[in-house]
Amino acid sequence: FTAGMKKPFTERIKIEEVMKSPAITVNDNTKIIEVATLMAKNNIGFLPVVDTDTAKLVGVISEKALMAILCCEEAGFDKPVKDYMIKNVITVTPEETVKSALEKIITNKIRHLPVVRTERVIGVV
Repeated sequence: FTAGMKKPFTERIKIEEVMKSPAITVNDNTKIIEVATLMAKNNIGFLPVVDTDTAKLVGVISEKALMAILCCEEAGFDKPVKDYMIKNVITVTPEETVKSALEKIITNKIRHLPVVRTERVIGVV
């Protein structure tokens, strides 16, 4: 008997209701040291990377990847983020449900998702 029962909140709430927007992003030519500074100043562990010319999402850089670069590659400080970013980005749309986002996070063992509309970042969850 399911008449009158509400769906769980994760199936009712849309990403646009919970995303952080506008998202802080960097362009693909931003130097790693600038990425680290931006993350530290804003207390964030993840940044979407957008194409310098089109503003479309082209990758992401995580705090974990950044730490590996800063720890182990001195020459990496002045290199652009495009040399290190993750290119196969898993995303969500603002219309998707929280349940859909959680499934992507769990399945892919990730902690953040860029929210995109027409390949442009409009938020982060």
